[in-house]
Amino acid sequence: MVKVVPYLAIPNAKAKAALEEYKQVFDIEVKMHSPFEKESGVQMGLPENYDWENSTMHSEFTIDGQVIYMSDHTGSGDAGLQQISVLLEIEDKEKIEKYCANADSQGWTALSKLEKTFWGAWFARYNDPYGISWQFNFQEESYNP
Repeated sequence: MVKVVPYLAIPNAKAKAALEEYKQVFDIEVKMHSPFEKESGVQMGLPENYDWENSTMHSEFTIDGQVIYMSDHTGSGDAGLQQISVLLEIEDKEKIEKYCANADSQGWTALSKLEKTFWGAWFARYNDPYGISWQFNFQEESYNP
C-alpha cells in the first residue's frame, strides 16, 4: 500500500501563519511543527536575517484525520516545485457549508461559490492568502455520465 500525503510549500515564510489560518477554516489538528535552525536554514540558502522564530522547516496537520504536510518554500534546490490545489472530499453538506463560511469569514478568494453541480455534488473553490487553491466537494448524488 502507498500512502499519498500532500505537501504544501508556502512562500515568504508564511507556513506558520497558514497553520493558524487553517485552524480557523478547517479546525485542523497540528501534529507537529518544526522551525528551521539558523545553521541548517542558512545552508539551505535562507538569508541570515530570516524570521527563524516563525519559520517552518516541516509541519504536519490533519483535516478530519487526513494528513497534510507543509513547510516554508525556501526556493533552494526545488525550482520546479509548484504549489498545488487540494481537493477535500467532504462527507456531509453541513461540513462543506461550514468550511465555505469559514473561508469567507477569513477573506479567502472564492473562485466558485458553493453550488449544486451537474455531477450531483455541492462544490466550491477558494484561493487562500498563501497561494494554495482549495476545492471542497460533497458528492450528494451518484453521477453516471
